[in-house]
Amino acid sequence: EWSEASQWTASADLEAARRAPTIRLLAPVEVIVPNRNLERYLKLEIARRRGIAANLHISFLTGWISDLTERHVGSLALADGECLTGVLLALLLDDELLADPEFAPVRTYLHAAGDRPDVEDFRRHQLAERLAHLFEEYGFSRPEMLLTWRHGPTLAGQATEATEHWQRRLWLECIRVLSERGREGERRSVPFPELVATLRRSHLRLE
Repeated sequence: EWSEASQWTASADLEAARRAPTIRLLAPVEVIVPNRNLERYLKLEIARRRGIAANLHISFLTGWISDLTERHVGSLALADGECLTGVLLALLLDDELLADPEFAPVRTYLHAAGDRPDVEDFRRHQLAERLAHLFEEYGFSRPEMLLTWRHGPTLAGQATEATEHWQRRLWLECIRVLSERGREGERRSVPFPELVATLRRSHLRLE
């Protein structure tokens, strides 16, 4: 949820954008948001503060980044939620991988509703979707944590340390699978933080 300061800043930024000398009078203001919930919230807050929310061109962050990547770094693609769901589902179907003691909490979840194969498969798919959404959100709100995970955990000694261990391991396995696919000739999918870093290195202003 946005703070009062964040809401005021968004409204002020919108006013500044409309007054920019390079903006045509009737041109819509470009707004980029991470999801539909924030889009609705932002429109309501702008309307509440300014009386109307009109002439806005709103794009979702993943789609905007994907389009930008395709135009400027054609060899890469964004590892979005759909992509991550597929990779995670393949990993959760790997019984040899899940036999690792680190994944004990994952096995407990998968078997919690019984050992029927159809029930387990449903829970695998459910968990893959939830984790894909979580990892995607990490990329937006905690990119430094995902980058640090390549070198080690970040929550040593904290109550959530055990959860971080298996999540980090699954994340690193996702990176491994995506890298292998890239070496096999597919367009290489990379996580949001790394893709943004690549676009910045390509001399594009993403501030």
